[in-house]
Amino acid sequence: MTKKNEHGEGAWWEKLTEASADASKGKGLVVKALIVGIVVMAGILIWQFVDRSSKGNQDELAMALFEAGSLIPDFEEVNFGRIPDLQEGRNSRYPVTLASTFYRRHQPDSAGRNNPLGATMDAEGAAAYVGAAERAITQLGDIRDKFDAPEWELKYLHTLQQLHFYAGLNSAEVEGRKKHLDRQLELLKELESKYAGEGLLGIKPFKDKPIDVLGLWRQSNEEALRGCEILARTGKLEILPDSNLSATIELENGQVLKMRFFSEASPKAVQNFLDHARKGLYDGIAVHRVDAAAGVLELGSTFSRLAPDRKFLWGREAPGYTVPPEGTTLLPVKRGSVTTKPMGLAGHGLFFEIHVAEPDRANVAQAVIGEITEGLEALDSWIQTGVHDEVGVADRLLPRTRLGVKSVKVEGEPDNKGDDSWVPVLKEETIPEVNAIERQFEEALKAANPDEGDTEPEENGAAKPDENDEDN
Repeated sequence: MTKKNEHGEGAWWEKLTEASADASKGKGLVVKALIVGIVVMAGILIWQFVDRSSKGNQDELAMALFEAGSLIPDFEEVNFGRIPDLQEGRNSRYPVTLASTFYRRHQPDSAGRNNPLGATMDAEGAAAYVGAAERAITQLGDIRDKFDAPEWELKYLHTLQQLHFYAGLNSAEVEGRKKHLDRQLELLKELESKYAGEGLLGIKPFKDKPIDVLGLWRQSNEEALRGCEILARTGKLEILPDSNLSATIELENGQVLKMRFFSEASPKAVQNFLDHARKGLYDGIAVHRVDAAAGVLELGSTFSRLAPDRKFLWGREAPGYTVPPEGTTLLPVKRGSVTTKPMGLAGHGLFFEIHVAEPDRANVAQAVIGEITEGLEALDSWIQTGVHDEVGVADRLLPRTRLGVKSVKVEGEPDNKGDDSWVPVLKEETIPEVNAIERQFEEALKAANPDEGDTEPEENGAAKPDENDEDN
């Protein structure tokens, strides 16, 4: 037997036996240890059960969203962001993508779901898609209560609004379209009211542009609702030109262009163009940018009229505002289109573009102001004009030859004037003083070969040489 100390206490293991003087005390320790162990084990089992239940519930919700989201068109080049996933590292397994109609080709696939004209181009495929989308909407509605956590509700509402949008686009009847689009708008408002502080609302497709992902969806919804109105009125999805509005553009070389307008699609952009033309801002201007690769001529620089001998300044105006986004898939850009100069999804307040060539890819974000109906061939040679490459030049698409516009005359009024909520104020421009960079550019011009690509024949609509250009 182990020797006791002076206090009569044996070794610790003796406390656990009847032979110990402190046997009762030892038994108490054993009981306490057993109770603590049982409590700990029970806690672990409960935690594992809750954790498995939680993960199982999350997997169920994620899979439901994934299955519904598989009906939403998903093109990587147009995804402006992804809904934050609750479970880190599982985004690739359960992606919930923010799709957008902007910058989309809108070519119908086998289900017709990628095209707002799907119901008219592939009626059978579109009807099948609408049926699938409506079933997915119902299935999500059946488990709505399970999406009670804010992060899951956010995903649920975003997936649902997208399903309603594409179901609306592909519904053959106006009533069906409007039902889904109205519901989408309700969901967008709910998202904005509940999640105004979430990072999702801060996702922007373009840096420093005042529009977020939900803003893009609102624009899509407005466009689609306009399509409902057109369909109800005309029986087909087609933007009609203004019935009593036209413009005549006289070039400095004597050629004349005729233009028609589409205020039904772009009332703000059309009114902005008309206001500038009627004030004479476009009389005496010149092309300030020639993009031969894209087949685009850019005009509207008042400096090309006010300072014709200072080409360095052309295209540097800042009007102080942009035209709100009005691009529509119902009126894509094509050869002859006259559009706003894109500033993200908005348009430049002063500059416009004439598309001399058919775009390689449809840009549905660009607002179409109108279309050149006569004389477009006069611009075919302009697109081949040489551009400046001298040291100090601000834009290497600045044409070496003056491609001048004598006047822009407008007749008639637009059929659609839009609302009065947007009243732009054009900033008054003053011609800046010559700076060091402009002097460097002028010196480079003087040193350049005067015969190097600075003149073109005046036939076939080509412009006259710029008498003020020191290259000539």
